[in-house]
Amino acid sequence: MLTHWTGKDIQSDPAKLTAADRVKYIERLVGIFESGFWMTVPYEEIACWSKAPHGSFVTYEAPMTCFTELRLSSAGEHSKKYGALGLVVTRRWILDRWGSPVH
Repeated sequence: MLTHWTGKDIQSDPAKLTAADRVKYIERLVGIFESGFWMTVPYEEIACWSKAPHGSFVTYEAPMTCFTELRLSSAGEHSKKYGALGLVVTRRWILDRWGSPVH
């Protein structure tokens, strides 16, 4: 099982959640059900192969949604960093949607 954590922009510490924060988390969950997972588009840069001129790079944008695999005992600390809402999916679910593993 893999978990997508979200909500670091809302309130990541469950002990500090307000009623307004809870509403935002529900809205986030509904948004994911209606529109899918939010994808970031980070700018990536990779050093070129040995035959390319020294200092050459290939740049690209790779839309992605991040998932993590960690023990339940680690979820509390992880959620404080990435958000208090964790959506769990199977590896098969991701692979069936052309997801790929972290390299």
